[in-house]
Formats: sequence, C-alpha cells, structure tokens
Amino acid sequence: MRAWLCSGFAVLAFGWAVAQICPNQADYERSARVNDNHWLMFEGGVTPRWLAGGTGFWYETRTRSGKRFRLIRCVDGQRWEAENKEALAQVARASAPTLAEALLTPPQGKKPAPPVSDRTRSPDGQWQVFLRDGNLWLRSLKKENPSEPEQLTYDGNTAFPYEMGSIAWSPDGTRIAANRVRRAKDPTVPLRTSAPEDSLFPAARDVEYARPGDELDLRLPALIDVPNRRAIPLDLSGLSPQYWLSPPTWRPDSKAYTFEFVPRGFSGFVIDEVFADGVRRARVNERADTFVPYTLRKRHDLTDGLSTLWVTERTGWRQLWRFFGDGRAPLPLTQGSFVVRDIVRVDEAAGKVWFTAGCINPAENPSQLHLCVASLDGSGWRDLTPEPFHHEIFLSPDGAYFVDVASRPDCPPVSSLRRTADGSTVAELQRADIADWLKAGWSLPQVFCAKGRDGTTDIWGVLRLPQHFDPAKTYPVLEQIYAGPHDSRVPGAFQAVDYFSDIFTALGFVVVRIDGMGTAWRSKAFHDVCYKNLRDAGFPDRIAWMKAATQTRPWLDLSRVGVYGWSAGGQNAMGALLWHNDFYKAAIALCGCHDNRLNRLWWNEQWMGWPLGPWYAENSNVVNAHLLKGKLFLVAGENDDNVDPAATLMVSRALIKAGKDFEQLYLPNTKHAISGAFVERKMKDFFVRALLGQTPPPWKEREVPKAEASRNKPGISRERTP
Repeated sequence: MRAWLCSGFAVLAFGWAVAQICPNQADYERSARVNDNHWLMFEGGVTPRWLAGGTGFWYETRTRSGKRFRLIRCVDGQRWEAENKEALAQVARASAPTLAEALLTPPQGKKPAPPVSDRTRSPDGQWQVFLRDGNLWLRSLKKENPSEPEQLTYDGNTAFPYEMGSIAWSPDGTRIAANRVRRAKDPTVPLRTSAPEDSLFPAARDVEYARPGDELDLRLPALIDVPNRRAIPLDLSGLSPQYWLSPPTWRPDSKAYTFEFVPRGFSGFVIDEVFADGVRRARVNERADTFVPYTLRKRHDLTDGLSTLWVTERTGWRQLWRFFGDGRAPLPLTQGSFVVRDIVRVDEAAGKVWFTAGCINPAENPSQLHLCVASLDGSGWRDLTPEPFHHEIFLSPDGAYFVDVASRPDCPPVSSLRRTADGSTVAELQRADIADWLKAGWSLPQVFCAKGRDGTTDIWGVLRLPQHFDPAKTYPVLEQIYAGPHDSRVPGAFQAVDYFSDIFTALGFVVVRIDGMGTAWRSKAFHDVCYKNLRDAGFPDRIAWMKAATQTRPWLDLSRVGVYGWSAGGQNAMGALLWHNDFYKAAIALCGCHDNRLNRLWWNEQWMGWPLGPWYAENSNVVNAHLLKGKLFLVAGENDDNVDPAATLMVSRALIKAGKDFEQLYLPNTKHAISGAFVERKMKDFFVRALLGQTPPPWKEREVPKAEASRNKPGISRERTP
C-alpha cells in the first residue's frame, strides 16, 4: 500500500483519508524514557516486610509528599507512619513497643543452609557406601572395629555405573536407594564470539545442548538390603524410553521411597513408590495422548510421606487432588472448570491447603489469580478473594494474614491486609494514585474478550493505547506475541509501564497482547491445540479477536498490523508472515527458534512430540521461508546459548535462496536477552517505515548511550525457555 503525505493526513491507495500518525524526534525521546512513567504513580502496590512472628510488617511507599515508611499491626490494622524507620519506631514505641523493637532489629537474612550431609554415610554415621568399578561397596567407619569393604551390588560397570549423587539411605539405615546411569554422549552447539572485549581475535566455545531426537542418559532405580548385603530385585518395566528419572526420596517411616519418572515424549508423569521389600507401585500416574506439561508440575508431600498433593489435568482442567501411598483411590480436593496455578501453603494440623487459581469466574480475564483454600479431606474449597481482580498475595510467616494487592490492567492497585482463615479484610492499606500518569496523556489499557476460531471459546487480550490517544484518529496495530505453550502472556495486573509495549505506544501505535489457543493456564483442550502444531500459535484466534475489537473500536486500522516477539515469540512473529500474511504486514523476529529440531530438547519434544516426525518440518520457518510475504526484520545474537543463532542464519539462507527481501541484524557478543537502546531504536525505525510509510527522524550523536542510561529496565527474558 502506497501513501502520499498531505497536511497531516495520509491518502491511502484504497481511496479514503485518515489522520496520519507522524512520530517525530520528541516522540522518539519520550519512547526512550517510558520507564520513567513509573514515577507518575504514587502509593502503588504494597510489598510487606514481615516482622518476626508475623504480628506486623512495615513497608516503604512513595507519596506526593515524599517517601514514607508505614508500620502495620496485623491484629487490628493499626498504622503508624514516619519519614524513616528510626522515626517510625519512635512514633510507634508508646502504643506498640514490641513492634517498634522488632522494626529496628537488624534483619537476620536468610537462615544459613544446613551443612550438606554426606549422603554416602549411614544415618548413624557408622557406615559409608562408595563406588568401585561401577558398583556400590560398603565400608565400616567404626574405629574400634574396622573391617574390610564389602561389595553390595554386582550389576554395575563402567558403562552403566551406580550414580553417587543419587544415593539415599533410609532413615532407619537398613536400605539404600540409588540409580544406575548410562551416560549419553553430551551433544554440543558451537558458539562464536567474533569481537571479544578483551582480545583482538575471535573466540569459540562449545555449549552442552541436547536437541530433539538426541540420545539421553538412562537411569534405572535400585534398592539395597544393607544388613544382608544384597540388592533387592525391582520391576524395571516401563522406565524406557526415558526423558528423566529423579533421585529417590524416602518416607520418614523407612517403609518406602518415591521417585519421579517422565517418559520420552512427555506423554506422562509418574510418581512411583518402591517399598522396602522391592514392590513398586505408582502413587501418581498421569497419562495423555498429547503431553503432560512437565514444566508446570506442582507437587507437595505431606510430612508423614504417606500422601501427596498433586495438580492434575485428568478431568480436563488443572485441579488439586490428594494421592495416597497405601493404595487408596485418589481424592479430589477441588472440582470445577478452573485452573489451579500453585500450592501456596499447607497446614496439616488444620487440614487445609491454600492455593492460587485462575479462570475462577468465566467473566474474568483468566490471568487474574485468586487465593483459595481447600480441605485436605476433600469436603470442599472456597475463594478467599472473590473480588474481580488479580490478587497478588504476600503471606505472613505464620500464615495467619496476607497482604492482597488487587488490580487489573484497567484498574490500579488497592492494597489490603486480610485474614487467611476466611479472607476477611483487616484494613485497607493504600490505593494507587495515577492522576499524574493520566495527565501525561496515558490511557488505561482496555481488556477485551471475543470468541475464537470455533465461535464459542473465549479469547482474552489487552490493548495499550497510544500516548495522547485521540479516538478521531486511526492507529496502526502491533501485536507483542509469545505463544510458547509453557505460559500465557496477557497480564492480569495493572502495569504503569509495559516496557516493550510502551516504547511503541509512545510513537502512536496501539499494542495488543492476546492469548490464543495453545497457550497455558486454560483447559487441557485449549492447551492441546499446540501439540505437534506450534506454527498455529493461536493465530486464528488472535485475528478473530482483533477483528471483533474493531466493531467497537473504529480507530484500530487492521490494514496496518505488525507483530514482534522474542524467542518462541520470534518464531511466531515470522510465522505470521508465512501463514497469515493476508492479515499481518510486518514482523520483527528476535532470537527466534525458527525450526524446532534445532532448539532445546526439553522444550520442543514436550510440545512437538517424540520420535520426530514430518510435522517438525511442516512447522519450520526455515522449510517454509519461501511463503514469506510482507516486511521482515530478523535479529539474533551470535552468542545465544538458549536458542541456537544458527536457526536465524538458516532462515536467512532459505530466504536468500527464495529471492525474498528482508532485513537482518546479527549482533556480536550477544546472548539470548536481546534488548538495549540500539536494538530498540532499530525496531522502532522498522515499524515506522513498514507500517507508517515514513522516514524516521535522524539518529542523534550519542542518542543511544543517553537512552540506555536513562532507565533501569529488566531484560526481555525472565526464564531460560524459548
């Protein structure tokens, strides 16, 4: 589409006129400083510093009159306030001397870790197991009665030895649990540092890196009867092919130990129990025709070791169940069409478990989490925070109280002190003041829900609007995408700054974040859409969502839609121009895992399956590069040890062979967390040219270093995942 600029309007080739968005140097300078918008919000969400015993806490906040320190007594919500901690203690000393003293007591910090016990020694310290020629041997440590070492096992060898790091003595000292391991050759990826800071010459290194299809270590469990100096035969069926088998963990009563097993291909997850006589029985046995998400597992063993709290999807939704080691049928603790996210606290004496959950209310954004409590006997559960917000929870050390920071993307936070027993409010602590943020021209984000590709499934997303938004204008749309199936990306809470959205909203773009089918934290069926199908990335749902949004938002210009993302999001961004290029017109793909055969085994086999099949090539941006239509900007760092940068170079080669035009930035000495003022300026210029048809303002001398120094922002990657 060609455009002719005409007095602040663009007359498009299709024949109509729209108010033109024209980013200038001042807009670019504001974009480089968007992180400063944090200072436009006062009295944001409270982060409590709990005092010893959990009877109170203090926190620091920024008010319009300056920094203030506040002390809160939990039992009644009484508050004291001063300009620093010392003055705060003085103010509170008369009416709350114990809290005042605790406030000034220097924090002890984390308790020192207990000394690492020598796992090879028996609980009574009289015996020690050691490795010789791949087998386990036992030596006496009794000084008064030394003896010759005795051989315990005979099935180990140098190719398949016992693994000393897995040794676990039973608490009563009569059994040793261990694993044998057959090591696979460690696969590596070569990485180059072309321009080292400390050398004139390039350097290279090999990084351990298993890819889909590579051979893996094989571990098999073993059990030794120490008094009789013999190995107890175990049933080893079903433990191969294998992705992972954990070290053993003994029950306190020494009657059994457990280990976790994940089959190759991630189609299951098993918590097996091995009894002292060698009988093996599954305590938890999860199976799926697609995948059991290993990276999202949640387990909590009760202290007696006889039962396990486990989050299962066997009903089609992530629910909390209790599994037993005595053969009893598992007990559902929650039931419903919602998603248990995390186990927060367990009080066995009270028979309660507290957990966070999403999708509690179908009318709410699924990313809004609630604090809930369930009975360990399966008699029911309840939502302690039923208000329609995302609830960020800070539990007191004794578990009696919690600070609740309640917000939504379109509603700034309100912080309260509440009781854990029933969720009742002790006191409201503070409400965020965003008046200056609004005066600066920012608008509250808009949360929107529309039906997905099937016409029935709710798809949720958030729109962040341009600074100084004018509904009489029309705005190009950018989607910040990350469809990695291990998570979701639509925020549940308020953000004064969403950095990698706001650097573009400051220039006049609307930026959307959407969770299409295939992402996590919804139903199992919703999640399974990604299986052997990562190229789908929920695009039919994303496009349907944006089209539905225009029905009530005519200022969205869907003739100018761009997309950008990092890592798996980089793969998604390029995929938009391969399989949905009738809708998306431009894309920036940063450090993309463009062919899942090239990326880390644990992540890709989990969603794409094993053994490898033709669907890997069908989902590959490299193989399908010839389908490219639209403007593409590829970015990669040569030292990326998370996603092999070769994937981006292979895409480049394929595009060149296909005669496709594209832009590329290959960064020296750069790892996976690609960001910084230089890259961000290149990204802004790309979308200004590609979607606005304009020439960006000229780069100023030292503009990049100044912009880099003006903020303190987190890196783009919060986890070591694609």
